[in-house]
Amino acid sequence: MRRGEDAASFVARIWLERHQNASPAWRGHIQHVQSGEERHFSKLTEMCAFMERLTDAGCDGLWDAEPGNIGMPQ
Repeated sequence: MRRGEDAASFVARIWLERHQNASPAWRGHIQHVQSGEERHFSKLTEMCAFMERLTDAGCDGLWDAEPGNIGMPQ
Protein backbone atom coordinates (compact mmCIF):
# COMPACT_ATOMS: atom_id res chain seq x y z
CA MET A 1 0.00 0.00 0.00
CA ARG A 2 1.07 3.56 -0.51
CA ARG A 3 1.73 6.22 2.11
CA GLY A 4 1.55 3.84 5.05
CA GLU A 5 -2.04 2.79 4.38
CA ASP A 6 -3.03 -0.57 5.82
CA ALA A 7 -5.98 -1.25 3.54
CA ALA A 8 -7.62 -0.17 0.33
CA SER A 9 -11.29 -0.55 -0.49
CA PHE A 10 -12.78 -0.95 -3.94
CA VAL A 11 -16.36 -1.20 -5.17
CA ALA A 12 -16.70 -3.17 -8.38
CA ARG A 13 -19.75 -3.81 -10.52
CA ILE A 14 -19.72 -6.32 -13.38
CA TRP A 15 -22.59 -6.86 -15.80
CA LEU A 16 -23.39 -8.65 -19.04
CA GLU A 17 -24.30 -6.42 -22.00
CA ARG A 18 -26.49 -7.97 -24.66
CA HIS A 19 -26.77 -6.18 -27.98
CA GLN A 20 -28.93 -7.16 -30.91
CA ASN A 21 -26.92 -9.04 -33.57
CA ALA A 22 -23.80 -9.21 -31.38
CA SER A 23 -22.33 -11.59 -28.84
CA PRO A 24 -22.92 -10.74 -25.18
CA ALA A 25 -19.95 -9.02 -23.54
CA TRP A 26 -18.95 -8.56 -19.90
CA ARG A 27 -18.38 -4.97 -18.78
CA GLY A 28 -17.41 -3.48 -15.46
CA HIS A 29 -16.82 -0.41 -13.34
CA ILE A 30 -14.52 -0.10 -10.34
CA GLN A 31 -14.05 2.72 -7.84
CA HIS A 32 -11.28 3.20 -5.29
CA VAL A 33 -13.20 4.26 -2.17
CA GLN A 34 -10.42 6.32 -0.55
CA SER A 35 -9.66 8.51 -3.58
CA GLY A 36 -12.91 8.31 -5.52
CA GLU A 37 -10.93 7.44 -8.66
CA GLU A 38 -12.86 5.15 -10.99
CA ARG A 39 -12.54 3.28 -14.27
CA HIS A 40 -14.68 1.27 -16.65
CA PHE A 41 -13.23 -1.99 -17.97
CA SER A 42 -14.03 -4.83 -20.33
CA LYS A 43 -11.41 -7.29 -19.07
CA LEU A 44 -10.66 -8.41 -15.52
CA THR A 45 -6.98 -7.77 -16.20
CA GLU A 46 -7.83 -4.07 -16.68
CA MET A 47 -9.59 -4.06 -13.30
CA CYS A 48 -6.58 -5.74 -11.74
CA ALA A 49 -4.16 -3.24 -13.30
CA PHE A 50 -6.21 -0.38 -11.81
CA MET A 51 -6.04 -1.95 -8.33
CA GLU A 52 -2.31 -2.64 -8.70
CA ARG A 53 -1.60 0.97 -9.69
CA LEU A 54 -3.43 2.34 -6.66
CA THR A 55 -2.07 -0.09 -4.09
CA ASP A 56 1.34 -1.20 -5.40
CA ALA A 57 0.12 -4.75 -4.65
CA GLY A 58 0.01 -7.34 -7.40
CA CYS A 59 -2.93 -9.56 -8.28
CA ASP A 60 -0.85 -12.72 -8.07
CA GLY A 61 -3.04 -15.52 -6.79
CA LEU A 62 -6.29 -13.72 -7.62
CA TRP A 63 -7.00 -16.09 -10.50
CA ASP A 64 -5.75 -19.32 -8.86
CA ALA A 65 -9.16 -20.84 -8.03
CA GLU A 66 -10.62 -23.48 -10.29
CA PRO A 67 -13.53 -21.86 -12.19
CA GLY A 68 -16.06 -24.33 -10.81
CA ASN A 69 -14.90 -23.72 -7.23
CA ILE A 70 -14.99 -19.92 -7.08
CA GLY A 71 -16.98 -18.84 -4.06
CA MET A 72 -17.23 -22.37 -2.68
CA PRO A 73 -16.15 -23.07 0.92
CA GLN A 74 -12.99 -25.10 1.32
